Amino acid sequence: MANLMNDWEAIDALFDAALDLPVEERAAFLDEQCADQPDVRRAVEQLLAAEDDPMFAAPAADAVATLLEAELAGAVPDRLGEQLGPYVLLRTLGEGGMGTVYLAERRDGQFAQTVAVKCLRPGLRAGPFVRRFHQERQILATLQHPHIARLLDGGVAEDGTPYFVMEYVEGVPLTQYCDEQRLSIAARLRLFETVCTAVQYAHQNLVVHRDLKPSNILVTPSGQVKLLDFGIAKLISPEASEVLNETPDALLLTRTGQPLMTPEYASPEQIRQGPITTATDVYALGVLLYELLTGQRPYALASRLQHEIARVILEEDPRPLSAVVHATTQAAPDTATALTQARATNPERLRRRLRGDLDHIAQQALRKEPERRYASVGAFAEDIRRHLDGRPVAAQPDRLGYRARKFVQRHRVGVGASVLVVLALVVGLGAALWQAEVAARERAATLLEAEKQAALKDYLVGIFESINPNSERFDTLSVQALLDEAKDRLGPDLADQPIVQADMMTIFGNIYRHRYQYKVAEVLLDSAVAVIQRARGPEHPEVATTLHERATLHRELGEYEAAEALHLEALRQRRTLPGVDSFAVTQSLNELGLLYWNLKDYEQAEAYLRRTLAMRMDLIEGDSFEISFPLNNLGLILVESGQAEAGRSYLEAALRIRRTLLGDLNSNVAVAANNLGLAHWYLEDYPTGEGYYRLSLAIHEQLWGEDSPQAANQHSNVGSMLYRQERYDEAQSHFEQALAVFRATYDDTHWQVDRALSWLAWCHDQNGQPAASAAAWEQVLQLRRQRYDAGHAQIADAEESLAAVRAKLEG
Repeated sequence: MANLMNDWEAIDALFDAALDLPVEERAAFLDEQCADQPDVRRAVEQLLAAEDDPMFAAPAADAVATLLEAELAGAVPDRLGEQLGPYVLLRTLGEGGMGTVYLAERRDGQFAQTVAVKCLRPGLRAGPFVRRFHQERQILATLQHPHIARLLDGGVAEDGTPYFVMEYVEGVPLTQYCDEQRLSIAARLRLFETVCTAVQYAHQNLVVHRDLKPSNILVTPSGQVKLLDFGIAKLISPEASEVLNETPDALLLTRTGQPLMTPEYASPEQIRQGPITTATDVYALGVLLYELLTGQRPYALASRLQHEIARVILEEDPRPLSAVVHATTQAAPDTATALTQARATNPERLRRRLRGDLDHIAQQALRKEPERRYASVGAFAEDIRRHLDGRPVAAQPDRLGYRARKFVQRHRVGVGASVLVVLALVVGLGAALWQAEVAARERAATLLEAEKQAALKDYLVGIFESINPNSERFDTLSVQALLDEAKDRLGPDLADQPIVQADMMTIFGNIYRHRYQYKVAEVLLDSAVAVIQRARGPEHPEVATTLHERATLHRELGEYEAAEALHLEALRQRRTLPGVDSFAVTQSLNELGLLYWNLKDYEQAEAYLRRTLAMRMDLIEGDSFEISFPLNNLGLILVESGQAEAGRSYLEAALRIRRTLLGDLNSNVAVAANNLGLAHWYLEDYPTGEGYYRLSLAIHEQLWGEDSPQAANQHSNVGSMLYRQERYDEAQSHFEQALAVFRATYDDTHWQVDRALSWLAWCHDQNGQPAASAAAWEQVLQLRRQRYDAGHAQIADAEESLAAVRAKLEG
């Protein structure tokens, strides 16, 4: 043992060589290489054991450190009071297998600064230990994010010990902070979303943390989240990044050492020693979310035996969050009281709050198969935001009417600006697609037979002749009343013209669809399918068109299985039947891309939209309005699937085309600008995103007026981005403008009023105006009690937010 410290280079080389051999050949190799060096052989075997059993054996450094325990004993110098560069070490903050972390103070006369200094353990200054230490320092050097502890400095002590200097974070673990502050579920989710932004940033910089747990996520007394300890983080292979078009969420890790983990937060692939990807961090975040919401981890580990821990994590499914809370409240009343008090609620309300969306969000993050989890941490965080906003979440099972119900019931925004972005996206994209469909129908109208044109003319003239201009009703006739009048006459007026009847039913069905009157739209489009199939037979270009429109409604209602079947049939007919316009094929490809986007099957969605784009570029020379649609949709899919930088380039192209062809004063340009703002939101480039939101706002104000609901929506988008930049005064001004318009346009129970009031409440709170914040929350609570049944989660959120603000007033 005495000479082992001098043999690290040999040990390291032998370890690398043995690792490349089949397991059954390693013993013979070591017999030959270490015949007269038993201590070296034992050290190599310890390293190999750590590699072969990474979960339960120590990491390589600790394995050999244990072997050298006798030699290292008494070798640790007392560094307290020592000065490393300009930093004086004051006290020990923590110790690990690789190093010791000290609280230190800068004393060079330039300025005062309290920092944390990490020093490599004495005796580990060669081979894999120094490489791992330097790797951690290099990783920290690449990460500059407000919620990741920063690297400040580094150097080598006089005795040769390497060290680096980090930002000192005075805080407590995330779970402890939430419990001590008695944060509501909504408040915990907002903090969790902040953690996700830090982890997603690390992934975008090709770093996987691999050891996410509460003790590595501290919250300062002011509520600032900081992610720590990248000691076992790994860099994603830059070579693989180039091959896979810079999509780090799909990349594997290079083998730079032994995977280490905390068993309670370990993913199944870590247990199996499988490839480590960003999905590993998604899983650990799922465990963290589970613990934040229920006070328990997903698995009850009865022992620390290796095989038992592996069995539980690999074979057992975690119970739903709501079921855990229910079981706890039934079996342990005292524990239940502490649990619910720490979440500012009661047992029954907590169970209801977790049931549904949050159950499914946690379960998706914790799936055994990495490919079935969220595609990225960004997608995970987006589902949290959607839940907070009352929007449909990707993890929610697709039941009939679920997404439609979520769409009409959504009413408030959480801490993320994406909710209003998605609103504008859905409405704007739908309107843009509708305009494309109308344009296609206008082109097709010239091909109608004379009798069809005459029948259509008689039908439309009959509608307007039925309205008596001398009646009181004439002056107050609304667009809705005119639509209903026309819709009701489709049957009797066009009974002897089934082709025209089916065509008009399809057009009116789409009009009602874009007005979110889904039940009427379903009746019209179902009727259109039946009429055209009777008139034309089961296969015909017009049948394919009607099937396409019906499938689109299925998709928007979340009825994805039915949508897929009809879209594939429409695509088959359009590809095989003679006389079908190739542009119609691209419409089917585009809709299938959107369908798989909704299903979070980003690979298929991207493939269909790339095919759409390629076909339209072949069909149409130069830039065209029609090409901007697949560019826009493909860009949005890339953004949402964690490829925000790649998505941004497509969205920029879509905006450029629309501005060139349509000028700035066009709603389609406003939609494209808004979507580009979304890309910069994901890239956390908030100032640039704000610029695009402001461009969209200016267009809406010119098109619809400063006091229009459309402009008010964009005020909310701009305000959301300002909120993210902590420019709370400016954000508050935009939300006040939006609220004034919404109140003038809608009644006080409308979801837009709710949303604007909620934003204002958060702004008042951030601006140090708790009384104004409480007043806003009181209004939100009152209108939600009018809109929802007692006990609804949205009522509970408002009650919790109001209670938190009142506590500030009383304190």
